[in-house]
Amino acid sequence: MHNIKTDKSTIEAFYETALAELGSALEMMAACKISEKPSHAYGYFKHAKDEYNHADIFKSILSKRTRLLNSEDARQYRFNASSLIPKGYISSKGYLIETMKIKDFIAFVYTNELLAKSSFDKILKIVGSNTSEGNKIL
Repeated sequence: MHNIKTDKSTIEAFYETALAELGSALEMMAACKISEKPSHAYGYFKHAKDEYNHADIFKSILSKRTRLLNSEDARQYRFNASSLIPKGYISSKGYLIETMKIKDFIAFVYTNELLAKSSFDKILKIVGSNTSEGNKIL
């Protein structure tokens, strides 16, 4: 059995990753909405769906681990989507697809997917790839 880590940096990693994934899902839905090509809209929609699924996975892991904390510590990591703007996961100036050139938007998304892959690999080391949490992430 894999030891369940509940230290502050681990809990924060799950919290921030859940927020980042939800922010990405919203960005992809915005791109889907304004896309002029059905094939692009479909691609953005599928990407948004994956991001929503990832957000749900990390919210679930976060919830499971914060239940092991005292209530005061757990409260500060209660998932709150309204944190997306103040933490910078969504801009108050509009969605990226609305504020960037399409080539820059695509490059930004691609770069962030590579960063997410690296982040997921680190998280897999924390939860263990052969655990139920690890299997959800894979």
